[in-house]
Amino acid sequence: MLVRTRLGAPYRYVYPSASIAAFPVWSFIGCLAGRLALGLADKKDDGGLRPRTLWVFPPMRAHGWVAASARAERVALDFTAVPLELERLVPERGYYRIALSLDDCRRLRLLAESSLAMTAKPTELIGLHTQNVVTELSMMALREVTPRALATPERARIKTEEALAWYERHMAEDPSVDEIAHAVLISPVQLRRLFHRAHGQSPHVLLNRQRMQRVEALLRDTPLGLTAIAAQVGFSDDTALSRATKTHFGLTPRELRKRGGSDQ
Repeated sequence: MLVRTRLGAPYRYVYPSASIAAFPVWSFIGCLAGRLALGLADKKDDGGLRPRTLWVFPPMRAHGWVAASARAERVALDFTAVPLELERLVPERGYYRIALSLDDCRRLRLLAESSLAMTAKPTELIGLHTQNVVTELSMMALREVTPRALATPERARIKTEEALAWYERHMAEDPSVDEIAHAVLISPVQLRRLFHRAHGQSPHVLLNRQRMQRVEALLRDTPLGLTAIAAQVGFSDDTALSRATKTHFGLTPRELRKRGGSDQ
């Protein structure tokens, strides 16, 4: 019996077999006991019945069960997004396949059970749970990959992108550069150095630009009032928002909304 769960959405479905099809998600498929064969759109299968195996398929990479031993234990977990490292390192064949140990199988079983429980009765921690599960599965899938050392410019770019993405999610809290550095596990001094190396500008300049781009989008695309927008982007009140908008765009929020956005 296959139990398939999509994290982040409150549903699950169970079925004994599947035809070959493409799905708009990342699919992590595990054979935890017995043997399982997966079919591919361009091949009859990917090597016949396999014991204790993890497959990972990117979105729209057609696949499906084609055969299984009588007591095969199978599980699949779907995600709309995975860590960038997993995306960048997809093998030439277009999907991952690694052998699992008994300890791996036990861990996968626990991850699947906890995910089913979380999707059946979601709590405010479901996002954190999803992030932890997909990270652990991605590390499992990548353990046979020999990672190359990052050149300094590339490391700077990746780390600053991580910092900007974290800030995007926490903008309403108006975090400081020190808080952002702590969240991405480096020192504030190092974060400032990486921003200058990757972008030639300070974190403050880029973070403020990102914030004002959000302000512009909210003014252009939503009917929200200034107080609500200020709260979403971390300003103390609508006066502070108006002052920042005038400084950055040379326009008041009303003027910016009336023009339908700005190219500045």
